[in-house]
Amino acid sequence: MAVVTCLALKRRPILNALNFDTKFGEMGKSGRTIIRTSNTNMIVLCVHYYTYMTHTSELWVQMGNISSVKDGRRFSPIHQLCVCLSQTICKLLPAVHALTGCDTTSSLFGEDVLFRYKNQLFFSQGDDTKYNYDEVLEKSILFYAAQRSGKLPADNPIPWRNDSAVLDKGQNGEDLTGRWYDAGDNVKFGFPMSATVGDGGKDHAFWGRPEDMKMDRPAFKITATNPGSDVAAEYAAAMAVGSMVFKEKDPAFSSKLLTHATHLYEFAKTYNSVYSTSVPEAAAYCRSVMYEDELSWGGAWLYMATNDSQYLDDAEKNYQTGAAWGQLWDDKNTGNMILLYNITKKDIYKQDLEQTFKNWMPGANMAFMALLTAEVGMHPTEYRKWAKSQIGYALGRKKFCSSSCPMMPGPCSDLNKQADAPNPHTLFGALVGGPGQNDQYKDDRNNYINNEVACDYNAGFQSAVAGLKSLHLRHILDR
Repeated sequence: MAVVTCLALKRRPILNALNFDTKFGEMGKSGRTIIRTSNTNMIVLCVHYYTYMTHTSELWVQMGNISSVKDGRRFSPIHQLCVCLSQTICKLLPAVHALTGCDTTSSLFGEDVLFRYKNQLFFSQGDDTKYNYDEVLEKSILFYAAQRSGKLPADNPIPWRNDSAVLDKGQNGEDLTGRWYDAGDNVKFGFPMSATVGDGGKDHAFWGRPEDMKMDRPAFKITATNPGSDVAAEYAAAMAVGSMVFKEKDPAFSSKLLTHATHLYEFAKTYNSVYSTSVPEAAAYCRSVMYEDELSWGGAWLYMATNDSQYLDDAEKNYQTGAAWGQLWDDKNTGNMILLYNITKKDIYKQDLEQTFKNWMPGANMAFMALLTAEVGMHPTEYRKWAKSQIGYALGRKKFCSSSCPMMPGPCSDLNKQADAPNPHTLFGALVGGPGQNDQYKDDRNNYINNEVACDYNAGFQSAVAGLKSLHLRHILDR
């Protein structure tokens, strides 16, 4: 029998263990206490005393085949009360109540709860759950650090990543090093971000570190004869937003961004095509189906940056009416609705938004859209609570080539992809594709739809988390 007291949970957690095969040991320099048990029929409870960005006063548990705690990193990136169990999840709450006598809806579960069952992770989220949004954002940004290409800085925070693809060049010798790899692969696509560099077929046939790549990495571009209105207008929108961000702190840079934004937008309007027609090598991976939504998107942001009504006219002319599927790299319709409603207050945009949020949608990106919609005055209570619930659901492990490889110079190949063992490295902050339509999820590296990670997945996710953090700071919504 294990007995856990409910006293001083926010100060020094107390664990009393009686009558089971358990060993306690101090890990001196690391400041961690590790509990190891071979009794897989019992429930082990551990209170994780959180200290931000440090490794002090931490309590860990190692049970059965759960070995990920041995790598010297946190059990989970979120402030939490950890519950590690070898029984079914549905038995947890009554079992915890019987063992502790705690009110499981308040005293015990007042912090985030992480279940690790058969090496899989699950969240239990109640209305009183508290999230450390600061650390969630920190970990999400760490994911982008792990995705970096080119020469890495001296303060690179990912110890298992090094310089890679340092010879990436354009067709005329342009320096295309740097930027970010798209997802679990090592290609850089014009959509969703960066210049298009790499052969998707050759890259996907290679399972290994980006540091070990030896295949040719061709680069592609759009021109007047091979246009890409979608990509050009998207970059115009990004630079227009950047010009607003830097307008006061760096006026010269702001002006440069706005100049490029206007030129790119005119190019997008003049030479019409989707980029994946002009760059067929990208069509199998990041195929674009239309460009009008990007023309509307670019026009709306240029109007915001310049107050030139011609851009607003363009945005409204190219607007695609009706409910949207969701905001993503190839579909800006939801964002257009929010921007144009905020600017014009016309009913058509409000009606399309309301209809959009009645449909099934991708979670993290649309959680961010819901928070933005609430900010322009539409159903703020309902949409904010929905966004919070979607972010609370987002949890999983990932499919990422480099993190499945051992430290260099150890070999890495397709055998690492096929292995069932956990990754040697933890890719902190990465958001997986997630469960399927029936809410089923299998942790399998070969299932890229559910298990792969990608830059565009985290973009909406961390933006939504930042929005929830803002609401918490403004005392509008609890964590």
